[in-house]
Amino acid sequence: MAGNAVTQRQVLNRAFASWVARARVCLSVVAMGLAIPATAADKAFFPDEVTPEVLQQQLQTAAASAKAANKDLLVVLGANWCHDSENFVTRKLTAPAVAQVVDKRYQTLLVNVGLYEQLQAQLDVLGIPVLYGTPTVIAIDSDTARIVNRDSLDTWRSADVRSEQEAVDYFSGLPDAPPTTLMPESPALVQANQSIDAFEQAQGKRITQAFAELGKMMAAMHPNPPTDEFLKKWDNLGAVRGPMPDDLRALRASARAQDGEGADPIVLEFPDYLLFTD
Repeated sequence: MAGNAVTQRQVLNRAFASWVARARVCLSVVAMGLAIPATAADKAFFPDEVTPEVLQQQLQTAAASAKAANKDLLVVLGANWCHDSENFVTRKLTAPAVAQVVDKRYQTLLVNVGLYEQLQAQLDVLGIPVLYGTPTVIAIDSDTARIVNRDSLDTWRSADVRSEQEAVDYFSGLPDAPPTTLMPESPALVQANQSIDAFEQAQGKRITQAFAELGKMMAAMHPNPPTDEFLKKWDNLGAVRGPMPDDLRALRASARAQDGEGADPIVLEFPDYLLFTD
C-alpha cells in the first residue's frame, strides 16, 4: 500500500490510538506505509492468519491443485486493514475483464500477512526477501515452482489507483515461465543476478530489523500519538523501502545490457541505503 508522507502522517496521528488496540497488527500497518480507519480491520477480505507451517501446507495443496487444473498459482499477500488489498481482491479480481484473464490462467491463494512476528517466516516460505507493500502478488509457474514476476512484485501495492485495464494488461503480459527457463543465462549474467539477489536479501534483513524497532516504539508510545522520533524513523524506512524495487529493476536491466554487449565480468553499482538502524 502506498501514499505520500504528508497524508500518511495526518492519518497516522488521527488513527494511532485505535491501532494500538491491535498492536501486533499495527506494526504491519506502519511498516508498509499504511494509513487506514480502524474500522477496516474488522472487515474480512482475507482469510484468517496462519503459521508459516500451515502456509507451507496451503501452498503445496494449492500448487498441486493448480497443476492438476493445468494452471499456474497466484499468491496474494494482503491484509484486511489495507484498502489496496481490499481493492485488489474485491474490485480488480472480480472485474469481468480481469477475471476472464486471471481465472483462465491462475488458481488464486489469498494469504493474510497478519501478525508481523510471523511475516518474515511467511516470506521465507514463499521465497521472497521482503514485503515492499500490500498487496504483493506472486505468480508461480506450476511446472518449475518458480516465481515468474519477480521484477514486478510491488506493482499492486498501489492497486487502489490502478485501472482495471492495467490489471488486464499486467496479467495478460506475464511470461508463461521464469525468464531463466525461457532463455539460458551466460555464466556472467548468472553471477550478476546472484549478486543482485544477495543484495536484496541483505536489504530485506535490514528492513525487517527496522520494522521490529518501529513496533517496539509503537508499543512504548501507547496510548499517545507518535513522537517526532518515530515519524523521522518511519520516513527514513519509507525512503529506503519505496525506491528499492525500481533500483533492483535497474540493476537487473544493467546486468542484461552488459551481458548483451559481452561484458565479463558484469560490473554493477549498488545503491547505498542509510537506515536508522545503522
